[in-house]
Amino acid sequence: MKKIIGIVLLFIVLVIALQSCNEERVDQIVKKYDQTDFSDLKGFFIHYRGVRHQENTFIYLVSTYDVKCSPYMVEVDEKNSIVNINNNLVLESCGRDYLTKEKIKQVFAKYSQYHFCLLQVDNEGNVYINPDNQERPTLLRKSVHSNPKDLALFSHYKGNWYTKKE
Repeated sequence: MKKIIGIVLLFIVLVIALQSCNEERVDQIVKKYDQTDFSDLKGFFIHYRGVRHQENTFIYLVSTYDVKCSPYMVEVDEKNSIVNINNNLVLESCGRDYLTKEKIKQVFAKYSQYHFCLLQVDNEGNVYINPDNQERPTLLRKSVHSNPKDLALFSHYKGNWYTKKE
């Protein structure tokens, strides 16, 4: 019985430690990006997807925020230079390109300054971030001029910042 209680207590301590580490990370992001102007990325969605080990490159998905078409697959080398922009999925889903290669390069260059796995800025200037994972956004910086449709999925953290509800 004492062994079970000890294991439960250890588990609780680990959960609390992980929670505080997560809060410290969120605080760092909020402090660093609270006043950042993300307007150059307004209306865009950029998402780290994975690594192509054979080519030593990284795959990112780039699209506009509200497009109904598939994203562009952007292949980047270890120096963060774009090696290839693949539009096959875009052509299959929409029949035509909706972004130019130049615009994709411009948007990716701006995105790469932030080192997030996921960054999207909606058309009203709300900023969605997932700093560490390939999952949905975990942070939202709400624009003072807008109430995002999905605000109910987030809990108020501080100021204009919200965290994803668990």
